[in-house]
Formats: sequence, structure tokens, C-alpha cells
Amino acid sequence: MRLKTTSKETQKAFIERIRKLVQDPAILLPECLDGGFFCPISSYRKKLSSSGSLERFAGSSDQLLSGIGETAKLASSDEIPLFAVLKTPLGSMEYAKRGGSTDDLVLAGVQHFDDPVWRMLAFSSLAKTKGLRVYSTSGSFISSCRNTSPGIGVFKEILLDEDIEFNDAGGVLNIGNAGTYLEILHLGKTIIRSYENSSQNTAAAIMKHVLTPEFQKDFVFRIGFLENLTSDIPQQLVSDYLSGKNNDRTFIRSVKDHRTRLAVSKGSYVVGSDGFKGVDDFLKNFTFTVMDEATLREFLPRLGVGIAMDAFSERKVLEVLWPKFGGEILSRLYPELTDEDRKLLRGSPMEQIDTAASLIRMRSMRREMGVDPWSEDSAFLLEMVGKYFSHGSERLIKDGEREMGQSSQRRSIYLAIITAVGDAGAKDWMFTQSEKELAWKLLPYVRKIIQDGPSKLRENIAPLRGIIR
Repeated sequence: MRLKTTSKETQKAFIERIRKLVQDPAILLPECLDGGFFCPISSYRKKLSSSGSLERFAGSSDQLLSGIGETAKLASSDEIPLFAVLKTPLGSMEYAKRGGSTDDLVLAGVQHFDDPVWRMLAFSSLAKTKGLRVYSTSGSFISSCRNTSPGIGVFKEILLDEDIEFNDAGGVLNIGNAGTYLEILHLGKTIIRSYENSSQNTAAAIMKHVLTPEFQKDFVFRIGFLENLTSDIPQQLVSDYLSGKNNDRTFIRSVKDHRTRLAVSKGSYVVGSDGFKGVDDFLKNFTFTVMDEATLREFLPRLGVGIAMDAFSERKVLEVLWPKFGGEILSRLYPELTDEDRKLLRGSPMEQIDTAASLIRMRSMRREMGVDPWSEDSAFLLEMVGKYFSHGSERLIKDGEREMGQSSQRRSIYLAIITAVGDAGAKDWMFTQSEKELAWKLLPYVRKIIQDGPSKLRENIAPLRGIIR
């Protein structure tokens, strides 16, 4: 609290306001929803309507009456040269500090009886001692001493006062319209859904208009993301949200990040907004094409943690497994890999698996073909034919163009093969006239090799021994 001087105009306006309160002290009191014999608001209304000067309440042990009595003394003043400045959760407010034992919040609240936000502070001691709840907007001033909800209309007024756009969807107020939503429950009933694209701080806005003994008992936050795995929301995230540090979007995303980390650390699998508890649940919902289920059941639990991904990706799963178990998995999938083969494996896990499978297929195809090369160029021919038989024309064309080099005879072999499989396309511009002439000479023999397949390769390739040196 600090003190400040004020102008005579400000002092005059303040005193005139206090005189209005003295003339009708009941304007300080909210309308109680569930008043009864023990209702404190009803009791205050009777006391304030009884005869006698309000100043008689000054020094009362009752904080609200004491504040009213101290404030009433100001009505007979001609000037108030010094005002106190009090910092509150609702902002800084100026009030006339007086002696006595009145709590500063209560006294300031009494003196701001006509402010739709600060007037609630007059009842701050009652919230602590009597469990009173107060709801204050520009259009409503309501209290409850029996835990009764003021109804959705009051929360509409709060959002309107705070310039927060919303739409009423059957008694639930929606803020934003996309992404995961934060559900705000009041006294056990959903009142607001704030979506992930909201830049508002809905909870902080509500707090400005609600006085309650404990905000987080009356208002509960629920976020549906991964609730089948955990409903945990760390208190620190809630505190940062309520203090205004984070808006709805940041709060929702922070909770999502927290739950994702927590789920993964406990061995669960997160795919987008879906959570799967353990390996069995995960594998039951997704299909793998590169790795068999038995291998995944063995290696995934050995990670000791789960996996999180935006959308299902077998590639992502392999990338997580590979640093620890890549070599072991390759040996399991392809036990016939040699040390020399392993030196050829490069790139991502999928690329390594593809290369390993290609090496094994090529080795098997060479055994089936049963023909040994008689020169470097004939080795290129056998390599390309074997690649077509084991991988198809797309791989043949891609690898052949890269491997044919500058050898005129190899370039002719490549042109003959891609012509024989019907995929020469517009590539003949790449070749010289002499290379084309040799390719047309080789073409009938290459076509025969392609048509008859690997089982007749030995007899079909024999005529080429006199052409390819």
C-alpha cells in the first residue's frame, strides 16, 4: 500500500459518492439466491435498515460493518487530501484509508460499492469465514450462502463484460471453435468450453467477477486429451493460467504436452490425440508392412518408454528403435547378411531395410540365374537383368542410369534392356548413334532373356558372348 495526493475535484466526487452510500447503504449488498434464517446478507440488510447513524458500526468486530462505519465518517468530510493505493488480484485501486481494524480489502470494496468488479472485495472476509460466494457483473450482483449456482446467464454477462466472443450451444458457452477444448465446470456442471484456438484467458476473466472461498473447488478444469491414459493437470500450470501468465491456448497445449510426456514415460503410445496403453493395444490398432508383429512385440518393450507421433508412421517407429536395436533387428530380419553387406547399408532405417532386402533378393536371383560374368560389361548386363527380375523396371531404370557410366558398350546394354521392358521413353537422346546401333543389335537377345525369365537365362545369354566383350 502507498499514499498519494489527489485533486480537489477528485476528492469532491469521492465524497459525493460516499454520501449516496450513506443515504442508501443497501445498495452495497448483493441479492442472495438462497437466503434463509442464517443468511448473512439478510442479516446485514436488517442491520443497515435500522435507525441510527452508520458511523456507530466503526470499530465493529464484523469487518463489513466496520468498513461501512469507517466509510460513513467520510460523508461529513470536506476534503480527503490523501488516498491509499491498494494492489489487489483485480488491479490497483484508490481508497480513503482510515484508522481502526478494518481489513484494507473490505474497506476499499465498501468505498467502491458502485464498481461492478471491486465491490465484491467488501465481502472478502465473509467468503473466508462464512463461505459466501459473490458474482458481480455490470448487470448482476448476486450472492449465495448455500452453494447455489447463479445460472448460465451470469457467465454470459461476465464474458460480455470482458469482450470475449462466445456462442451458446444449449446452455454451454463455446469460446473458439477448433482444436482440443478446455471444459470449465462450475459446481459440477459444464458452463464453458474454450477451444485451442482461443487467445483469451477465460479463467482469469471469470475470477475478476467471482468471489469464492476457494476458486479451484468451485471451478474445475477438464481437458479430454489422453484422458484414457491420465487426467493429470499439474498445479503449476493451473497457477500460471489463473494468474494470467498463459491464455487458453497455451494452457491447453501445455497440458497436452505434459500428458504426452507422462504417457510416453509410462510406456504408452500416443498417435495424434489417441492414446494406447501398452504394446498390445498399439499393435492392435495399426498395421506394419516392413516389420513383423513378433519382432515389434520383442523390441518395443525393450525401449522402456512409449512413442509419441502426430500421425501413425512405421518410419517413425523404426527411427525410435534404430539407435538401440537397429543392428539386432536387421540380423533378425535378414540373418544371411554378411559383414560386407552391412558396409553397404546407409540412410534411414527404412532405406537400410530396403537395401538389405535388395541385396538378399539379388543374391538369390544370381543363384537362380546360374550364370557367371565373363567381363566387366557382361557383369553389368547380368546385374541389370537380375535387378529387373528381382525389383522391376522402375529400380532397373533408376540404378542402371546411375551405374552405366561412360562405357559405350554398357550404355548400349542399358538402352537395349529399358527398350525390351518397354520403358525407354524419351531417353534415346542420351545415346550416340553408334551406341544406339549396338543396342538394336542386342535387343532381340535381351527381349528373349526378359520374356523367358531367369530359369532360361543360361541358354538365352549364350549368343551374347560373341557380342559383349
